[in-house]
Amino acid sequence: YLPLATVLKSILISDKTSSSATSLHLVFIDLKIETKIPVANGKYVGGAYKCAPYSDNQDGLLEVCVIKPISIFRFASLIGRYKEGKHLDDPKLRKILKYKRAKKVVIDAEENFKICLDGEIYTGPHFEIENLKQVLRFIKPKE
Repeated sequence: YLPLATVLKSILISDKTSSSATSLHLVFIDLKIETKIPVANGKYVGGAYKCAPYSDNQDGLLEVCVIKPISIFRFASLIGRYKEGKHLDDPKLRKILKYKRAKKVVIDAEENFKICLDGEIYTGPHFEIENLKQVLRFIKPKE
């Protein structure tokens, strides 16, 4: 499981995804505007929010859901669909959502910004998040 990373105080201006979905590059400007961009390897973030309903923990891909900045009132009206995982199929949300899949996500900005990686806050102008498929091995005791 690769933990959630949320980019704070950023706005997406461009993204480049190769046809093979190997890399996604996000570039941000205007760090005065706050937006949230979950990067996940599972269906849920924060324990209850189904941000990536089509995620498969075994496929080696990260799920990226870019939510463009919206008013607090619009956010409040949409949070139920987001929490239930119905946001990706809602035609009303297509203008404010982008959903991408990639093995690696690179995030750049002209100045430092913060990310939250499974509860830990990190600051910097450049972050790389990569899904290393089947790197960890676990031993399960016999029942």
